[in-house]
Amino acid sequence: MCMESNHIWKIYSSVLYWGFTWAALVSVSCSRTTPAFCPENSSREACAIVLAGQRHFASLDTTLSVSKFEAHAVVTGPESEFTTTTYSARDGRARIDQSTGFTAGTHPEGDWRVDASSGETGPLEREALAYLRGHELHATFLMPERRMLSAEFVGVTEFEGDSVLAVKYLDPTGSDRFAYYSVADTLPVGMLVAGPDPDVIVTVGRWEQRGPLRLFTSAEFRQGDEVFVYSYRRFSVNDTEDEVFEAP
Repeated sequence: MCMESNHIWKIYSSVLYWGFTWAALVSVSCSRTTPAFCPENSSREACAIVLAGQRHFASLDTTLSVSKFEAHAVVTGPESEFTTTTYSARDGRARIDQSTGFTAGTHPEGDWRVDASSGETGPLEREALAYLRGHELHATFLMPERRMLSAEFVGVTEFEGDSVLAVKYLDPTGSDRFAYYSVADTLPVGMLVAGPDPDVIVTVGRWEQRGPLRLFTSAEFRQGDEVFVYSYRRFSVNDTEDEVFEAP
């Protein structure tokens, strides 16, 4: 056991009853080859959990090789079916295209949104940016460096009837969000977006091997009585052109 292990002792003592995989966290925390995902004002416990969750997608070398990621989904909502495509870059750039007419992106040169009726491009409001970021489910777990600006382990809690490790993090819009990982093996299982009334609860599942990555292929967004089911049909790794993230 290395010197860094004392930083995550509290995790072990908190979740020993549930049989949490202590050895996995120690290996992540102690490995000299592990990238230091630990933003300022973050706890070592939270960083260790995030890194352990990242390993469920692939080896660390493979996940670090992912610089851009696309997820294409068919969405079944309360009243209709539509498509959603999210584009994510490791450096924080992102875009969302929905067949409902919502197209927006975030870029160092400025956040933007296309008006569905006029086709003109204008600035992106904070609420719409939060909506975009909230749809980067894979990128948040897979490429957290620019999506979790700070992270704190808040303990073991219950999520959808199961015991989970809860990590509270600050997203790029300044909003608090919660990422949940299985107590048994740190598998990412969902998120909670606090702030809207009511809160948005997101569950992910149906993991499958897709090329070099193991990915969840379904997600459910629930806000009050409204439920949106995302069935991911296609993924793309490192194929997105830089122009995709720029304003039209």
